[in-house]
Amino acid sequence: MLALAIALRTKFYQGVPHEGTESYLAHVCAYEQERKGTAESHLTLKDACDKIIHADSVVRQFKEEQQRPLTILTGVAQDKAKWTLSFSLAHFADSILWWLEDVEASAVQ
Repeated sequence: MLALAIALRTKFYQGVPHEGTESYLAHVCAYEQERKGTAESHLTLKDACDKIIHADSVVRQFKEEQQRPLTILTGVAQDKAKWTLSFSLAHFADSILWWLEDVEASAVQ
């Protein structure tokens, strides 16, 4: 997961646009930050990669009623606000694959 996040962030820094990638994560991630206290799902792929790279802890939860384990990352933002990012790793990987497919298709046109 960390290697994938680093590879993707490298692509973004090389000029692959990350603006508009929020839709790929809209139903995949739940993001909460201490100062806001509300769940958000409008992270870009770059934002999610940044959270993976800078997470202080990673926990995998698996409850019997869930089909897939839930990955929960926690960390502290630069302004000292605590944050939590929860997602299914399988769904996150699917979202990245769909995004890559769209990037490659637009490069061909």
